[in-house]
Amino acid sequence: TLATTTGRIVSGLRSVWQGTDSNTFVQQTWPAAKKQMTSLQQAIEELALKLDQQIEAQLQASAATGMSGSGGGGVSTYDPNDPAQVADEMERRLREEGLLTDDDPGQLYEEWLLNAAKRGVDIEEIIAIARDHGITPEDFAVLEGMEKCPDPDGKTFFLLPEGISAADAQKAVLMAYIYNAGTDYDAADDAGNKQNSGGSANDYTETPYSSAEIQRIIDRQEANSWSYTQDVAFVQGNGGQLVATPNGMLMGLGGNWVQDQFSMQGGTTWGDIFMMNVDDPADPAATLKAVVAQGTNVNTSGGAGSIDLDRLLHHEEIHSQQWAEDGYAGFGLGYLWNEITGKSGADNPYEQDAGLYDGGYK
Repeated sequence: TLATTTGRIVSGLRSVWQGTDSNTFVQQTWPAAKKQMTSLQQAIEELALKLDQQIEAQLQASAATGMSGSGGGGVSTYDPNDPAQVADEMERRLREEGLLTDDDPGQLYEEWLLNAAKRGVDIEEIIAIARDHGITPEDFAVLEGMEKCPDPDGKTFFLLPEGISAADAQKAVLMAYIYNAGTDYDAADDAGNKQNSGGSANDYTETPYSSAEIQRIIDRQEANSWSYTQDVAFVQGNGGQLVATPNGMLMGLGGNWVQDQFSMQGGTTWGDIFMMNVDDPADPAATLKAVVAQGTNVNTSGGAGSIDLDRLLHHEEIHSQQWAEDGYAGFGLGYLWNEITGKSGADNPYEQDAGLYDGGYK
């Protein structure tokens, strides 16, 4: 309509100009035409303003209905009750924040996000983890090729290959924790949990999966670095097998007579390694995978016990933290001193701190 009106004014001016003398055009025709064009300009400006307002309103409405809690400033629609869609939103946000640049992040990275989504980890926490610790698809490469050992709750343990380096073993432990995005410790004492045949309650509440908890594990690993540089090769060299657990530590069993001396009672933790006391299994790797699959502790013959494995590993991970805080000599001498002075078993302060119910002492 505006274009038509403008065309008519210009055409009319041309006709008038050709059919009248210049004085009449200048004094009468041109002022009238100029007034019309001024009105036309105002109409155009008003229309442009209305269009701008309508476009802005539509954008705001789209953002309000489409964000569904993503908090990232972009427009995205997803079902927060669908883990697959939440994982996709996590990936979108990671890309938006510049924390994921790979076109194909790989299966393990995508499984990490799906695990986090299934466990209800907040998207902002995933962003914080990736940013604070520089987590990229390349970090999961250390787990590629390792045999996955599933537990009854859907978590994954990773069987360490023979001859793995200390650095890769330490990295695998950290990435196994990150990958699983939770330990299931809180649910381990639920009445409906078939692994909780002991019937007792957890000693603690579960520490939330977070960037801060990852940093604690990193710091603990550094303090207990000797258990990677010395003990991983020692266990494997004496016939034992190890898995990286969802709890951020190693668990192992098997080995020769020499190895047996380092695992007493239901098992013994050395730094970041928990060695189960299973006597001379014919196939340590198969036995270790069976332990993970059944989801409980084992007796010395490898039979199923009554403590949920998630609870036992929580207990043993506290021992790992005790090793880190007291140091190699400090923890070893402190624990031994309690044992020889009558504070053994459930009376040992180290065991009390780690949780007597979780450790099977009550």
